[in-house]
Amino acid sequence: MSIKDYDGLRPGMYVSAKVLVERPNVFALPPQALIVSGNQTYCFLYREGSAVKTPVQAGISDGSWTEISRIKVDDPWTKVTGDEPVLLGDLGELTNGQKIRVAEESAQ
Repeated sequence: MSIKDYDGLRPGMYVSAKVLVERPNVFALPPQALIVSGNQTYCFLYREGSAVKTPVQAGISDGSWTEISRIKVDDPWTKVTGDEPVLLGDLGELTNGQKIRVAEESAQ
């Protein structure tokens, strides 16, 4: 097809479009799970009763979700598996290593 095939478009006109990008096997987190400090993005993981500030490699974001490709647990960067216990909420109140108690979500 060429531009000639589109009789409705003329030079100087524009089109608004929405493109759906499907990215299978990609893990994403909501804004309530992420902290950005300088050039680094972090999440808090729940480990042995404590909140552990953990660097993540963030990818594209649509404003509601941010792609997370790798996570730095201990020292090496590893791929995200989806089994990581990530904390959500007001993360600005947490400090690295802070003891926490996780509350179960109540069904209403």
